[in-house]
Amino acid sequence: MNRHTQASVVRVFAVGIMLWLANAPPSLGQCGLTGLGPQVAPPSEGERPDPFQIAFAAYEVGDYQEALRWVRPLADLGHVEAQFLIGRMYSSGRGVDASQEQAATWFGRCAELGYPACQAQYGIHLLNGEGTKKDVPQAVDWLEKASAAGQITAQFNLANLYMNGTGVEKDTTKSIRMLTELAERGHAKAQGMIGIHHFISKNENEGLKWLQKAAEQDTVEMQQFLGWIYHMG
Repeated sequence: MNRHTQASVVRVFAVGIMLWLANAPPSLGQCGLTGLGPQVAPPSEGERPDPFQIAFAAYEVGDYQEALRWVRPLADLGHVEAQFLIGRMYSSGRGVDASQEQAATWFGRCAELGYPACQAQYGIHLLNGEGTKKDVPQAVDWLEKASAAGQITAQFNLANLYMNGTGVEKDTTKSIRMLTELAERGHAKAQGMIGIHHFISKNENEGLKWLQKAAEQDTVEMQQFLGWIYHMG
């Protein structure tokens, strides 16, 4: 196989990966607690601990039953961060029996209260039809609200929707712009998609730069693709 043919094969393979990433159903795990959940500051000396702080600390160390004991009453009272946390617990089955219906209910409650992380999660549930009736237009509305508030998961999923024209008018230029902004902020999958975009556009050096950044964040798909590129020479 000559070098020109090798390059063509790699680009065809890259197009396939790009389409697969853009059309893959949003993963609920993409909207985890890191960077989305509460920013909990430790109490000052003599200060009474916040019940939510206790719940979140228990969750962080894997004591989910203790976390549930503290977080459930707060969620029932309308505490948005508690509602987000209990939604995540139902989504992942941590401390409770996994239930996407319960997760969607809790995310819907705090989405209505304006919490961007919940708006992103609720939008993803609506987009996938997980735990609630599938409603793409409503999903887009919630993702747009969360995205406008700077919520990264919502922005990434919206970029994919614009890439493939799901629920919105297809706009590849806007999608690439959004993905580039996310890549520059360190979003691993956005870095991978932008890397592939540049590679397909025959800007190999720029593509390899972003693919390397994604691979360094343990993005398995990008590690495999990058390895295959180097193998092909």
